[in-house]
Amino acid sequence: MVAIEENSALLPHRVDRPQGTNLWILEITLEGNGLLEIPSGEIFSTPGHAFLFPANWPQRYGWQVSKDPWKHFWAAFQPRPHWEDYLKWPGLDKGVGSLSLTDRLYVDVQTSIEQAMAWVDSPLAMRWDMIMLEIEKILLWCESLHSGNVKGPLDPRIEQACEWIGSKLTKSFSLAELSRAVGLSESRLSHLFKVQMGITPLHYQSERRLEKARTLLQMTSRPISEISELLGYSSSYYFSRRFRKSYGVAPREFRKRNFFKSY
Repeated sequence: MVAIEENSALLPHRVDRPQGTNLWILEITLEGNGLLEIPSGEIFSTPGHAFLFPANWPQRYGWQVSKDPWKHFWAAFQPRPHWEDYLKWPGLDKGVGSLSLTDRLYVDVQTSIEQAMAWVDSPLAMRWDMIMLEIEKILLWCESLHSGNVKGPLDPRIEQACEWIGSKLTKSFSLAELSRAVGLSESRLSHLFKVQMGITPLHYQSERRLEKARTLLQMTSRPISEISELLGYSSSYYFSRRFRKSYGVAPREFRKRNFFKSY
């Protein structure tokens, strides 16, 4: 279950669950101010702040009285088995994890929130799988922050290049096309991309394509041949070979080990 709510003097909803719930709760402040009560004191939640309650832990939080309306995203979920490392937030051993997102990560998290909300009213049976995928993305962004894996700000042109490549995962492209799209020479683009991303643009596209394939294998029951075609591989054989090289197992075996149905 996911939602975006706004609390204020007109709707001063507060959560007070001494026993918690049997689900994990993720809260992210989008606008205004929230107030989180913990045994050691209070935490003020401003835009870009996230907190995470494990199942069956007390939950006390809500709108900070006398401040602007508190607009926040929340998700109630049962973690999937492979999410264990994503949930090791600072402070979680005391009952609630708390993180302040960097500006760059906050933009990525907002995108996943928007995509999750877009699936809420979908008539498709797979909508919860897609919502869970966006929750997983949010947790991954947060995990990169508290694990120390966040790098410095990307050059705007490299960020643009990544977005351009992401929009063309199923199609081949040349370095010349990419350099024209971002306004850099081919040599400058190659050097800067390798310095900031650690890989070449073509390698980046390959990794993104395989990541999407991995997600589709985990979250959907689409045939492997259909996934291969959807992502622009020349054949299922070539797709399987590339997948095995990256993940150490064939797509079919990967799905067998990692496929999870929505709860």
